[in-house]
Amino acid sequence: MAEASLIYPPGPSSTLTIKVLHELLNDPLNTLREIANKYGDISHFKIGSRHVYLINNPEYIEKILIYNHRNFKKGKRLQTAKKLLG
Repeated sequence: MAEASLIYPPGPSSTLTIKVLHELLNDPLNTLREIANKYGDISHFKIGSRHVYLINNPEYIEKILIYNHRNFKKGKRLQTAKKLLG
């Protein structure tokens, strides 16, 4: 399926603006909180070529982490940490 035909959850523009990226680097918690408040329980944005999904609902988070964890790919850094730390 071509990327252009995919429908993503709402969120900041498809690629973060310099302003939002700067805010995310300087105050990540507050910036993510603002995105969640504005766009709801599931939001989407891109950092470079990477798609980021922000999940802000405890029930959804539980389903992802506990029941459906095999359906989600972890980031390379988390995979490396798991190998090192177990």
